[in-house]
Amino acid sequence: MNLRYLKIPFLFALIIMGACKEETIDLDKMPDPDRDYSLSVPLAQAYFTMGSFIEKLDDSDYLSFEDDGSIVHRFYETFELELEGMVALNNVNYSVNLPFANPTPESVAVNQTIIDKYIMNERLDARFDSVFLESGLLSVDNLNLPSGSTGNITIEIPELFTPSGEVFSYTTSVNNFSAENINLDDYVIRFSTGIDSSYITLNTNLDIEVPAYAVGAIGVDFGMNELIAEVTFGYFGNYAETIVDSMEFDAFDSNQFFDAIQMANVYVDVNTINSVGSSFNLQLDEVEFSKSGTDPKLLELGDNILGIEAASFGFPVSPSQQIFSYDKDNSNILDIIEDLPNKVKVQMTAVSNPENDESKVNFLHHYNHLQADLGITFPLHFRAIDYQRVDTLDLDFNDEFGDSDVTDAIENINLYLDVYNGLPFDIVVESITAQDANYNNIDYLIASPGEHIASAVPDEDGHVSESVHSEVQITLDKDQIDKFRDQNMKYIVITTQGASYGASDSDNTYIKIFKDNKLEMTLSAEIKGNIPND
Repeated sequence: MNLRYLKIPFLFALIIMGACKEETIDLDKMPDPDRDYSLSVPLAQAYFTMGSFIEKLDDSDYLSFEDDGSIVHRFYETFELELEGMVALNNVNYSVNLPFANPTPESVAVNQTIIDKYIMNERLDARFDSVFLESGLLSVDNLNLPSGSTGNITIEIPELFTPSGEVFSYTTSVNNFSAENINLDDYVIRFSTGIDSSYITLNTNLDIEVPAYAVGAIGVDFGMNELIAEVTFGYFGNYAETIVDSMEFDAFDSNQFFDAIQMANVYVDVNTINSVGSSFNLQLDEVEFSKSGTDPKLLELGDNILGIEAASFGFPVSPSQQIFSYDKDNSNILDIIEDLPNKVKVQMTAVSNPENDESKVNFLHHYNHLQADLGITFPLHFRAIDYQRVDTLDLDFNDEFGDSDVTDAIENINLYLDVYNGLPFDIVVESITAQDANYNNIDYLIASPGEHIASAVPDEDGHVSESVHSEVQITLDKDQIDKFRDQNMKYIVITTQGASYGASDSDNTYIKIFKDNKLEMTLSAEIKGNIPND
Protein backbone atom coordinates (compact mmCIF):
# COMPACT_ATOMS: atom_id res chain seq x y z
CA MET A 1 0.00 0.00 0.00
CA ASN A 2 1.37 3.40 -0.93
CA LEU A 3 1.49 6.22 1.57
CA ARG A 4 -1.32 8.66 1.09
CA TYR A 5 -1.78 12.16 2.45
CA LEU A 6 -4.15 12.35 5.38
CA LYS A 7 -4.39 15.22 7.84
CA ILE A 8 -3.25 14.73 11.44
CA PRO A 9 -4.05 17.68 13.69
CA PHE A 10 -1.84 16.94 16.66
CA LEU A 11 1.52 17.20 14.86
CA PHE A 12 1.56 20.95 14.57
CA ALA A 13 1.44 21.15 18.36
CA LEU A 14 5.09 20.11 18.45
CA ILE A 15 5.99 23.52 17.01
CA ILE A 16 3.60 25.69 18.98
CA MET A 17 6.11 28.49 19.71
CA GLY A 18 3.89 30.97 17.91
CA ALA A 19 1.46 30.75 20.80
CA CYS A 20 3.95 32.23 23.28
CA LYS A 21 2.74 35.26 25.17
CA GLU A 22 4.73 38.45 24.95
CA GLU A 23 7.19 39.55 27.64
CA THR A 24 8.49 43.14 27.24
CA ILE A 25 11.97 43.92 28.61
CA ASP A 26 11.71 46.79 31.11
CA LEU A 27 14.90 48.91 31.39
CA ASP A 28 13.91 50.06 34.85
CA LYS A 29 14.21 46.50 36.05
CA MET A 30 17.66 45.92 34.55
CA PRO A 31 20.90 46.03 36.60
CA ASP A 32 22.80 49.23 37.22
CA PRO A 33 24.53 50.92 34.24
CA ASP A 34 28.00 49.84 33.15
CA ARG A 35 27.41 46.38 34.57
CA ASP A 36 27.05 43.11 32.76
CA TYR A 37 23.76 41.42 33.38
CA SER A 38 22.02 38.15 32.66
CA LEU A 39 18.22 38.14 32.75
CA SER A 40 16.07 35.03 32.48
CA VAL A 41 12.60 35.58 31.07
CA PRO A 42 9.91 32.88 30.99
CA LEU A 43 7.97 33.33 27.77
CA ALA A 44 5.40 30.56 27.63
CA GLN A 45 4.33 27.21 28.98
CA ALA A 46 2.01 24.73 27.34
CA TYR A 47 0.51 21.44 28.49
CA PHE A 48 -2.21 19.38 26.93
CA THR A 49 -3.48 15.85 26.46
CA MET A 50 -4.47 14.56 23.07
CA GLY A 51 -8.05 13.99 24.19
CA SER A 52 -8.68 17.61 25.18
CA PHE A 53 -6.63 18.94 22.27
CA ILE A 54 -8.51 17.00 19.58
CA GLU A 55 -11.90 17.73 21.13
CA LYS A 56 -11.14 21.45 20.74
CA LEU A 57 -10.22 20.93 17.11
CA ASP A 58 -13.13 18.65 16.27
CA ASP A 59 -16.55 19.06 17.86
CA SER A 60 -18.30 16.74 15.41
CA ASP A 61 -20.48 13.81 16.43
CA TYR A 62 -18.05 11.47 14.71
CA LEU A 63 -15.10 11.83 17.09
CA SER A 64 -15.09 9.28 19.88
CA PHE A 65 -12.86 7.56 22.38
CA GLU A 66 -12.80 3.79 22.67
CA ASP A 67 -12.83 1.95 26.00
CA ASP A 68 -9.04 1.69 25.92
CA GLY A 69 -8.69 5.44 25.39
CA SER A 70 -7.76 5.26 21.72
CA ILE A 71 -9.18 7.93 19.42
CA VAL A 72 -11.34 7.10 16.40
CA HIS A 73 -13.56 8.79 13.89
CA ARG A 74 -16.67 6.79 13.22
CA PHE A 75 -19.15 7.66 10.49
CA TYR A 76 -22.48 5.88 10.28
CA GLU A 77 -25.74 5.88 8.38
CA THR A 78 -28.98 3.98 8.94
CA PHE A 79 -30.61 2.18 6.01
CA GLU A 80 -34.16 0.91 6.50
CA LEU A 81 -36.15 -1.58 4.47
CA GLU A 82 -39.78 -0.86 5.26
CA LEU A 83 -41.07 -4.19 3.83
CA GLU A 84 -44.58 -2.80 3.35
CA GLY A 85 -45.24 -5.08 0.39
CA MET A 86 -44.40 -8.16 2.42
CA VAL A 87 -47.93 -8.60 3.76
CA ALA A 88 -50.00 -6.64 1.26
CA LEU A 89 -53.70 -7.43 1.56
CA ASN A 90 -55.98 -7.43 -1.46
CA ASN A 91 -58.94 -5.13 -1.37
CA VAL A 92 -62.33 -6.79 -1.88
CA ASN A 93 -64.99 -5.19 -4.06
CA TYR A 94 -67.67 -7.57 -5.26
CA SER A 95 -71.30 -7.58 -6.34
CA VAL A 96 -73.47 -10.47 -5.14
CA ASN A 97 -75.85 -11.22 -8.00
CA LEU A 98 -78.65 -13.81 -8.23
CA PRO A 99 -80.88 -13.59 -11.36
CA PHE A 100 -84.48 -14.30 -10.39
CA ALA A 101 -87.92 -14.61 -12.00
CA ASN A 102 -91.30 -15.47 -10.44
CA PRO A 103 -93.80 -16.36 -13.20
CA THR A 104 -96.52 -17.28 -10.72
CA PRO A 105 -99.44 -15.13 -9.58
CA GLU A 106 -98.43 -15.70 -5.94
CA SER A 107 -95.55 -14.25 -3.96
CA VAL A 108 -92.59 -16.59 -3.43
CA ALA A 109 -90.36 -17.06 -0.38
CA VAL A 110 -86.65 -17.12 -1.15
CA ASN A 111 -84.44 -18.76 1.48
CA GLN A 112 -80.98 -19.18 0.02
CA THR A 113 -77.32 -18.69 0.94
CA ILE A 114 -74.86 -17.42 -1.66
CA ILE A 115 -71.24 -18.34 -0.86
CA ASP A 116 -68.29 -16.45 -2.37
CA LYS A 117 -64.55 -16.71 -1.60
CA TYR A 118 -62.07 -13.85 -1.93
CA ILE A 119 -58.30 -14.39 -1.98
CA MET A 120 -56.63 -11.85 0.30
CA ASN A 121 -52.91 -12.60 -0.22
CA GLU A 122 -51.60 -10.42 -3.02
CA ARG A 123 -48.49 -12.61 -3.29
CA LEU A 124 -49.39 -16.21 -3.95
CA ASP A 125 -46.15 -17.49 -2.38
CA ALA A 126 -47.23 -15.97 0.94
CA ARG A 127 -49.66 -17.58 3.37
CA PHE A 128 -51.61 -15.49 5.83
CA ASP A 129 -52.84 -17.24 8.95
CA SER A 130 -54.25 -14.25 10.77
CA VAL A 131 -54.15 -10.50 10.72
CA PHE A 132 -54.97 -8.09 13.50
CA LEU A 133 -56.30 -4.99 11.78
CA GLU A 134 -55.38 -1.52 12.84
CA SER A 135 -58.01 -0.05 10.55
CA GLY A 136 -60.18 -0.80 7.53
CA LEU A 137 -63.61 -0.20 6.05
CA LEU A 138 -66.33 -2.75 5.26
CA SER A 139 -69.12 -1.46 3.03
CA VAL A 140 -72.56 -2.83 2.12
CA ASP A 141 -74.13 -0.90 -0.73
CA ASN A 142 -76.54 -0.88 -3.68
CA LEU A 143 -79.17 -3.43 -2.68
CA ASN A 144 -80.96 -4.83 -5.74
CA LEU A 145 -84.34 -6.60 -5.37
CA PRO A 146 -87.53 -6.98 -7.43
CA SER A 147 -89.83 -4.14 -6.52
CA GLY A 148 -92.16 -4.99 -3.66
CA SER A 149 -89.88 -7.54 -2.02
CA THR A 150 -89.83 -7.80 1.77
CA GLY A 151 -87.64 -9.58 4.32
CA ASN A 152 -84.03 -9.53 5.47
CA ILE A 153 -80.56 -10.05 4.06
CA THR A 154 -77.76 -11.21 6.39
CA ILE A 155 -74.09 -11.03 5.48
CA GLU A 156 -71.68 -13.22 7.46
CA ILE A 157 -67.89 -13.61 7.19
CA PRO A 158 -66.83 -16.58 9.33
CA GLU A 159 -63.13 -15.56 9.15
CA LEU A 160 -63.77 -12.00 10.40
CA PHE A 161 -64.04 -11.40 14.15
CA THR A 162 -65.16 -8.29 15.99
CA PRO A 163 -63.02 -6.76 18.77
CA SER A 164 -65.14 -8.69 21.28
CA GLY A 165 -64.33 -11.98 19.52
CA GLU A 166 -67.68 -12.60 17.77
CA VAL A 167 -67.98 -13.74 14.14
CA PHE A 168 -68.92 -10.81 11.96
CA SER A 169 -72.60 -10.76 10.95
CA TYR A 170 -74.68 -7.94 9.49
CA THR A 171 -78.46 -8.05 8.90
CA THR A 172 -80.54 -5.44 7.11
CA SER A 173 -84.25 -5.18 6.31
CA VAL A 174 -84.73 -4.84 2.57
CA ASN A 175 -87.51 -2.30 3.16
CA ASN A 176 -85.38 0.03 5.28
CA PHE A 177 -82.01 -0.53 3.63
CA SER A 178 -79.38 2.18 3.60
CA ALA A 179 -75.73 1.94 2.64
CA GLU A 180 -73.48 1.00 5.55
CA ASN A 181 -69.77 1.64 6.18
CA ILE A 182 -68.47 -0.38 9.09
CA ASN A 183 -65.19 0.58 10.75
CA LEU A 184 -62.88 -2.46 11.07
CA ASP A 185 -60.52 -1.01 13.68
CA ASP A 186 -59.22 -3.79 15.96
CA TYR A 187 -61.00 -6.54 14.00
CA VAL A 188 -59.21 -9.84 13.42
CA ILE A 189 -59.17 -12.01 10.30
CA ARG A 190 -58.40 -15.70 10.77
CA PHE A 191 -57.97 -16.81 7.19
CA SER A 192 -59.12 -19.99 5.54
CA THR A 193 -56.35 -21.43 3.40
CA GLY A 194 -56.16 -23.34 0.19
CA ILE A 195 -53.53 -24.04 -2.43
CA ASP A 196 -51.59 -20.78 -2.88
CA SER A 197 -54.38 -18.82 -1.22
CA SER A 198 -55.49 -17.26 2.01
CA TYR A 199 -59.12 -16.28 1.72
CA ILE A 200 -62.25 -15.08 3.45
CA THR A 201 -65.75 -16.37 2.79
CA LEU A 202 -68.75 -14.12 2.22
CA ASN A 203 -72.04 -15.82 3.07
CA THR A 204 -75.05 -13.82 1.83
CA ASN A 205 -78.19 -15.25 3.44
CA LEU A 206 -81.48 -14.31 1.70
CA ASP A 207 -84.72 -14.55 3.67
CA ILE A 208 -87.11 -12.54 1.52
CA GLU A 209 -90.58 -12.62 -0.01
CA VAL A 210 -90.68 -11.81 -3.73
CA PRO A 211 -94.00 -10.54 -5.24
CA ALA A 212 -95.94 -12.25 -8.10
CA TYR A 213 -94.59 -12.08 -11.61
CA ALA A 214 -91.35 -10.48 -10.36
CA VAL A 215 -88.42 -10.46 -12.77
CA GLY A 216 -84.91 -9.15 -12.04
CA ALA A 217 -81.92 -9.91 -9.84
CA ILE A 218 -81.24 -10.16 -6.17
CA GLY A 219 -77.92 -8.71 -5.16
CA VAL A 220 -75.84 -6.36 -3.05
CA ASP A 221 -72.43 -4.67 -3.41
CA PHE A 222 -69.85 -5.65 -0.80
CA GLY A 223 -66.36 -4.27 -0.13
CA MET A 224 -63.42 -4.44 2.30
CA ASN A 225 -60.92 -1.65 1.62
CA GLU A 226 -58.21 0.50 3.18
CA LEU A 227 -57.05 -2.48 5.22
CA ILE A 228 -54.03 -1.73 7.41
CA ALA A 229 -52.66 -4.61 9.41
CA GLU A 230 -51.29 -3.95 12.85
CA VAL A 231 -49.70 -7.39 12.95
CA THR A 232 -49.88 -10.28 10.50
CA PHE A 233 -49.01 -13.93 11.11
CA GLY A 234 -48.32 -16.55 8.47
CA TYR A 235 -45.55 -17.58 6.11
CA PHE A 236 -44.40 -14.73 3.93
CA GLY A 237 -42.38 -16.64 1.33
CA ASN A 238 -39.35 -15.23 -0.49
CA TYR A 239 -40.20 -11.56 -0.43
CA ALA A 240 -37.41 -9.38 -1.85
CA GLU A 241 -36.86 -5.66 -1.41
CA THR A 242 -33.94 -3.49 -2.57
CA ILE A 243 -32.78 -0.18 -1.20
CA VAL A 244 -30.27 2.26 -2.68
CA ASP A 245 -28.93 5.04 -0.49
CA SER A 246 -25.72 6.92 0.18
CA MET A 247 -23.83 8.76 2.88
CA GLU A 248 -21.06 11.33 2.89
CA PHE A 249 -18.22 11.59 5.38
CA ASP A 250 -15.45 14.16 5.82
CA ALA A 251 -12.67 12.11 7.37
CA PHE A 252 -10.24 13.44 4.81
CA ASP A 253 -11.65 16.92 4.25
CA SER A 254 -12.08 18.64 7.61
CA ASN A 255 -8.56 19.58 8.74
CA GLN A 256 -8.18 16.58 10.97
CA PHE A 257 -5.04 15.34 9.27
CA PHE A 258 -2.02 17.13 7.89
CA ASP A 259 0.48 14.80 6.33
CA ALA A 260 1.51 11.44 4.93
CA ILE A 261 0.36 8.48 6.95
CA GLN A 262 -0.43 4.87 6.27
CA MET A 263 -3.49 3.49 8.04
CA ALA A 264 -3.02 0.27 9.96
CA ASN A 265 -6.64 -0.66 9.34
CA VAL A 266 -10.07 0.73 8.54
CA TYR A 267 -13.22 -0.99 9.73
CA VAL A 268 -16.58 -1.29 8.00
CA ASP A 269 -19.38 -2.67 10.17
CA VAL A 270 -22.89 -3.61 9.14
CA ASN A 271 -25.06 -3.74 12.26
CA THR A 272 -28.45 -5.27 11.50
CA ILE A 273 -31.54 -4.90 13.67
CA ASN A 274 -34.45 -7.07 12.55
CA SER A 275 -37.83 -6.58 14.23
CA VAL A 276 -39.66 -8.81 11.70
CA GLY A 277 -40.56 -12.39 12.53
CA SER A 278 -38.77 -13.73 9.49
CA SER A 279 -35.19 -14.61 8.75
CA PHE A 280 -33.49 -12.82 5.86
CA ASN A 281 -30.55 -13.00 3.58
CA LEU A 282 -29.28 -9.44 3.31
CA GLN A 283 -27.14 -9.16 0.22
CA LEU A 284 -24.78 -6.21 -0.14
CA ASP A 285 -25.18 -5.86 -3.89
CA GLU A 286 -22.89 -2.86 -4.19
CA VAL A 287 -20.88 -0.72 -1.79
CA GLU A 288 -19.24 1.98 -3.89
CA PHE A 289 -16.80 4.57 -2.56
CA SER A 290 -16.13 7.71 -4.57
CA LYS A 291 -14.69 11.19 -4.55
CA SER A 292 -15.08 13.98 -7.05
CA GLY A 293 -12.42 13.65 -9.72
CA THR A 294 -11.65 9.99 -9.09
CA ASP A 295 -13.14 6.77 -10.42
CA PRO A 296 -15.48 5.00 -7.96
CA LYS A 297 -14.23 1.82 -6.34
CA LEU A 298 -16.34 -1.12 -5.21
CA LEU A 299 -15.80 -2.63 -1.80
CA GLU A 300 -14.88 -6.27 -2.41
CA LEU A 301 -16.00 -8.48 0.45
CA GLY A 302 -15.12 -12.01 1.38
CA ASP A 303 -18.84 -12.64 1.92
CA ASN A 304 -21.49 -10.16 0.85
CA ILE A 305 -24.54 -12.20 1.93
CA LEU A 306 -25.47 -11.65 5.56
CA GLY A 307 -27.69 -14.16 7.32
CA ILE A 308 -30.21 -12.32 9.52
CA GLU A 309 -32.13 -14.15 12.21
CA ALA A 310 -35.85 -13.65 12.85
CA ALA A 311 -37.15 -11.50 15.69
CA SER A 312 -38.96 -13.11 18.62
CA PHE A 313 -42.61 -12.28 19.16
CA GLY A 314 -43.69 -10.72 22.42
CA PHE A 315 -44.90 -7.53 24.01
CA PRO A 316 -42.70 -5.87 22.98
CA VAL A 317 -41.06 -7.70 20.09
CA SER A 318 -37.42 -8.71 20.70
CA PRO A 319 -35.43 -7.79 17.60
CA SER A 320 -32.50 -9.88 16.46
CA GLN A 321 -29.19 -8.11 16.11
CA GLN A 322 -26.10 -9.18 14.22
CA ILE A 323 -22.88 -7.33 13.45
CA PHE A 324 -20.85 -8.10 10.34
CA SER A 325 -17.34 -6.66 10.24
CA TYR A 326 -14.97 -6.03 7.37
CA ASP A 327 -11.41 -4.75 7.42
CA LYS A 328 -8.16 -5.28 5.53
CA ASP A 329 -8.28 -9.05 6.18
CA ASN A 330 -11.59 -9.77 4.44
CA SER A 331 -12.00 -6.83 2.07
CA ASN A 332 -10.08 -4.35 -0.06
CA ILE A 333 -10.93 -1.41 2.22
CA LEU A 334 -7.33 -0.17 2.52
CA ASP A 335 -6.97 0.03 -1.26
CA ILE A 336 -10.17 2.07 -1.39
CA ILE A 337 -9.09 4.47 1.35
CA GLU A 338 -5.96 5.30 -0.64
CA ASP A 339 -8.18 7.46 -2.88
CA LEU A 340 -9.45 9.39 0.16
CA PRO A 341 -13.16 9.01 -0.71
CA ASN A 342 -15.85 11.15 0.88
CA LYS A 343 -18.99 9.35 -0.25
CA VAL A 344 -20.29 5.81 -0.21
CA LYS A 345 -23.32 4.52 -2.12
CA VAL A 346 -24.96 1.34 -0.90
CA GLN A 347 -27.33 -1.01 -2.67
CA MET A 348 -28.65 -3.91 -0.61
CA THR A 349 -31.34 -6.51 -1.16
CA ALA A 350 -33.17 -8.43 1.56
CA VAL A 351 -34.87 -11.78 0.80
CA SER A 352 -37.12 -13.30 3.45
CA ASN A 353 -37.20 -16.95 4.51
CA PRO A 354 -34.04 -18.11 2.71
CA GLU A 355 -34.47 -21.55 4.31
CA ASN A 356 -37.85 -21.99 2.52
CA ASP A 357 -39.30 -23.66 5.59
CA GLU A 358 -43.07 -23.20 5.27
CA SER A 359 -43.65 -24.66 8.71
CA LYS A 360 -42.26 -21.51 10.28
CA VAL A 361 -44.69 -18.83 11.37
CA ASN A 362 -43.61 -15.33 10.41
CA PHE A 363 -45.02 -12.12 11.83
CA LEU A 364 -44.88 -8.47 10.85
CA HIS A 365 -46.11 -5.38 12.66
CA HIS A 366 -46.87 -2.58 10.26
CA TYR A 367 -44.19 -0.46 11.99
CA ASN A 368 -41.55 -3.21 11.90
CA HIS A 369 -38.64 -3.03 9.51
CA LEU A 370 -35.23 -4.42 8.80
CA GLN A 371 -32.55 -1.88 9.69
CA ALA A 372 -28.90 -1.92 8.70
CA ASP A 373 -26.52 0.59 10.23
CA LEU A 374 -23.42 1.04 8.10
CA GLY A 375 -20.44 2.28 10.12
CA ILE A 376 -16.97 3.24 8.91
CA THR A 377 -14.32 3.59 11.61
CA PHE A 378 -11.01 5.37 11.09
CA PRO A 379 -8.81 4.82 14.15
CA LEU A 380 -5.76 7.01 14.76
CA HIS A 381 -3.60 3.96 14.24
CA PHE A 382 -1.01 4.54 11.54
CA ARG A 383 2.61 4.83 10.50
CA ALA A 384 4.23 7.90 9.00
CA ILE A 385 7.59 7.63 7.26
CA ASP A 386 8.10 11.10 5.89
CA TYR A 387 6.12 13.67 7.78
CA GLN A 388 7.05 17.08 6.40
CA ARG A 389 5.56 20.50 6.88
CA VAL A 390 6.30 24.21 6.90
CA ASP A 391 4.69 26.56 9.44
CA THR A 392 4.77 30.34 9.47
CA LEU A 393 4.36 31.90 12.91
CA ASP A 394 3.77 35.55 13.75
CA LEU A 395 6.56 36.96 15.94
CA ASP A 396 7.10 40.71 15.73
CA PHE A 397 10.62 41.16 17.07
CA ASN A 398 10.33 44.86 17.85
CA ASP A 399 7.02 44.39 19.66
CA GLU A 400 8.54 41.51 21.62
CA PHE A 401 11.79 43.10 22.72
CA GLY A 402 11.05 46.83 22.76
CA ASP A 403 12.82 49.84 21.32
CA SER A 404 16.41 50.33 20.17
CA ASP A 405 17.65 51.25 23.65
CA VAL A 406 16.80 47.74 24.77
CA THR A 407 18.26 45.94 21.77
CA ASP A 408 21.44 48.08 21.91
CA ALA A 409 21.96 46.87 25.44
CA ILE A 410 21.45 43.19 24.56
CA GLU A 411 24.56 41.20 23.62
CA ASN A 412 22.80 37.91 22.93
CA ILE A 413 19.56 36.04 23.56
CA ASN A 414 19.38 32.33 24.24
CA LEU A 415 15.95 30.79 23.61
CA TYR A 416 15.29 27.44 25.29
CA LEU A 417 12.45 25.17 24.21
CA ASP A 418 12.06 22.23 26.58
CA VAL A 419 9.79 19.54 25.18
CA TYR A 420 8.47 16.61 27.24
CA ASN A 421 7.10 14.46 24.47
CA GLY A 422 4.49 11.87 25.38
CA LEU A 423 3.63 11.22 21.72
CA PRO A 424 5.12 8.29 19.79
CA PHE A 425 6.47 10.59 17.11
CA ASP A 426 10.01 11.71 16.17
CA ILE A 427 10.38 15.27 14.93
CA VAL A 428 13.39 16.96 13.42
CA VAL A 429 13.21 20.74 13.35
CA GLU A 430 15.21 21.08 10.14
CA SER A 431 15.33 24.86 10.02
CA ILE A 432 13.92 27.98 11.58
CA THR A 433 14.13 31.13 9.49
CA ALA A 434 13.43 34.74 10.42
CA GLN A 435 11.57 36.71 7.77
CA ASP A 436 10.45 40.29 7.26
CA ALA A 437 6.98 41.58 6.45
CA ASN A 438 7.46 40.60 2.79
CA TYR A 439 8.49 37.05 3.73
CA ASN A 440 12.11 37.68 2.73
CA ASN A 441 14.71 35.68 4.66
CA ILE A 442 16.65 37.69 7.24
CA ASP A 443 18.67 34.94 8.90
CA TYR A 444 18.53 31.33 10.13
CA LEU A 445 17.82 30.61 13.77
CA ILE A 446 18.36 26.89 13.18
CA ALA A 447 20.03 25.52 10.07
CA SER A 448 20.51 21.98 8.74
CA PRO A 449 20.92 19.33 10.13
CA GLY A 450 18.45 20.78 12.60
CA GLU A 451 17.37 19.79 16.09
CA HIS A 452 15.85 16.48 17.13
CA ILE A 453 12.76 16.11 19.35
CA ALA A 454 12.83 12.51 20.49
CA SER A 455 9.79 10.23 20.32
CA ALA A 456 8.17 8.65 23.32
CA VAL A 457 8.43 4.87 23.36
CA PRO A 458 5.10 2.99 23.34
CA ASP A 459 4.62 -0.44 24.89
CA GLU A 460 3.28 -3.43 22.98
CA ASP A 461 -0.28 -2.13 23.35
CA GLY A 462 0.67 1.29 22.00
CA HIS A 463 0.52 3.12 25.35
CA VAL A 464 3.16 5.63 26.43
CA SER A 465 4.03 5.57 30.12
CA GLU A 466 6.91 8.03 30.16
CA SER A 467 7.58 11.25 28.27
CA VAL A 468 10.96 11.91 26.68
CA HIS A 469 12.69 15.23 27.32
CA SER A 470 14.39 17.16 24.52
CA GLU A 471 15.88 20.63 24.64
CA VAL A 472 16.20 22.95 21.67
CA GLN A 473 18.47 25.97 22.16
CA ILE A 474 18.55 28.93 19.80
CA THR A 475 21.21 31.62 20.27
CA LEU A 476 20.72 35.06 18.79
CA ASP A 477 24.00 37.02 18.68
CA LYS A 478 24.38 40.78 18.57
CA ASP A 479 24.48 40.94 14.77
CA GLN A 480 21.28 38.91 14.47
CA ILE A 481 19.51 40.99 17.08
CA ASP A 482 20.38 44.21 15.25
CA LYS A 483 19.40 42.64 11.95
CA PHE A 484 16.01 41.50 13.27
CA ARG A 485 15.38 44.96 14.70
CA ASP A 486 16.56 46.91 11.65
CA GLN A 487 14.84 44.70 9.11
CA ASN A 488 11.68 44.57 11.23
CA MET A 489 11.34 40.81 11.66
CA LYS A 490 7.68 39.72 11.54
CA TYR A 491 7.66 35.96 11.04
CA ILE A 492 9.40 32.77 11.98
CA VAL A 493 9.21 29.96 9.42
CA ILE A 494 9.72 26.47 10.79
CA THR A 495 10.46 23.47 8.56
CA THR A 496 10.00 20.07 10.18
CA GLN A 497 10.38 16.46 9.20
CA GLY A 498 9.45 13.39 11.17
CA ALA A 499 8.28 9.83 11.43
CA SER A 500 6.14 7.77 13.75
CA TYR A 501 7.96 5.64 16.28
CA GLY A 502 9.64 2.66 14.62
CA ALA A 503 8.36 3.46 11.11
CA SER A 504 11.83 3.80 9.63
CA ASP A 505 12.86 0.41 11.03
CA SER A 506 9.86 -1.75 10.10
CA ASP A 507 6.98 -1.76 7.65
CA ASN A 508 4.77 -3.30 10.34
CA THR A 509 5.26 -0.77 13.12
CA TYR A 510 2.18 1.35 13.67
CA ILE A 511 1.46 3.81 16.43
CA LYS A 512 -1.80 4.54 18.21
CA ILE A 513 -2.83 7.88 19.60
CA PHE A 514 -4.64 7.79 22.95
CA LYS A 515 -6.56 10.53 24.68
CA ASP A 516 -4.10 10.55 27.60
CA ASN A 517 -1.03 11.09 25.38
CA LYS A 518 0.42 14.37 26.62
CA LEU A 519 2.84 17.02 25.51
CA GLU A 520 4.49 19.58 27.79
CA MET A 521 6.57 22.52 26.56
CA THR A 522 8.23 25.52 28.12
CA LEU A 523 9.85 28.39 26.25
CA SER A 524 12.21 30.73 28.06
CA ALA A 525 14.81 33.35 27.15
CA GLU A 526 18.14 34.21 28.71
CA ILE A 527 19.16 37.77 27.84
CA LYS A 528 22.74 38.96 28.33
CA GLY A 529 24.12 42.47 27.82
CA ASN A 530 25.65 45.64 29.20
CA ILE A 531 24.06 49.03 29.79
CA PRO A 532 26.57 51.90 29.54
CA ASN A 533 26.46 55.20 31.47
CA ASP A 534 24.72 58.12 29.77
